[in-house]
Amino acid sequence: MKRRLALANFNIEVNENIAAGNVDDVLAVTNAAGEYPVVAALGCEPVSLLVERVSAIGGIANVFVKGRSGVSMIVASRPTGEGNPADLSDVDEWKSGESDIDMFLDYLRRQKDGVVMPDHLPCSSELSMNLSSDSVELEKVPELV
Repeated sequence: MKRRLALANFNIEVNENIAAGNVDDVLAVTNAAGEYPVVAALGCEPVSLLVERVSAIGGIANVFVKGRSGVSMIVASRPTGEGNPADLSDVDEWKSGESDIDMFLDYLRRQKDGVVMPDHLPCSSELSMNLSSDSVELEKVPELV
């Protein structure tokens, strides 16, 4: 319950900042309709939930993660064939998707060209994720009680 409330508050914070135009410069992903798909996640959540959320909205998203080192932004897009991303796309090579998103962010920070992920993980099509910036400044909004 506590995690759901924290996620709901973070969703509100992200939505308020999007509505105010505070993150326009970091929204890198658009869909075919010209919309900016957005996913919010907490660093303590399993990476399988992140992959599931991105897959549920079409496999591409501007991902905001509230983790132990602040708010990070992940660009989740289709692989472009550019660079040399780490290939994590074989779901059979995953023992589980239970590692937390903060741990995944630590790994992602060390991957210059990002990673290629499966569209689901154990417990949860490929998508590509790259760290957009180490931190994103968001305006504080009132929290739910």
